[in-house]
Amino acid sequence: MTERQRQTEFLKELMQSQDCEQCRELETRICQAERDERCICSAISIAISLALLSLLGFGYSAVLAGDAGATSSITTLKVFTATLLASLICLVGFIVFLSSSRSVTNRLYRECRALIRARQRSQFISPDAGAPVGVSPIVNKARADTTSETQLPSSSDPETPFETAEPVPILAK
Repeated sequence: MTERQRQTEFLKELMQSQDCEQCRELETRICQAERDERCICSAISIAISLALLSLLGFGYSAVLAGDAGATSSITTLKVFTATLLASLICLVGFIVFLSSSRSVTNRLYRECRALIRARQRSQFISPDAGAPVGVSPIVNKARADTTSETQLPSSSDPETPFETAEPVPILAK
């Protein structure tokens, strides 16, 4: 399994864990884009196979079957040349189509990540008090009391040196 496939599976599992219409819609769009990519890859492999077969036929008819009749040999060469040229043109087109399909899939992955991030933020932070969802106001008050005692100074406060219990030795050269 490639890294891209592992990331795709992970994103799909995250989307399935979310329970919303946008997630299901994005998941179906991702599945459709991946199906398109698999079809394009199959078409590329067929075009490569056809190009190799026509190249082999072209080589055979030009080199090994040179003693055959002149008109049949020329016709065979033309057929293999046309098949090779057509398969190479198709191959270039399929590769361009695959790259555009990959960009669409990557855009869908970015949308998926953004949606999951937004849903995670909205799940953990309540819009009214900035408290985690599902935590009672009494627990919030207790948290506020304990955090006010252990807060670190902010970057705007003047710096105070740390006091140590024992002196720090200075290394001399």
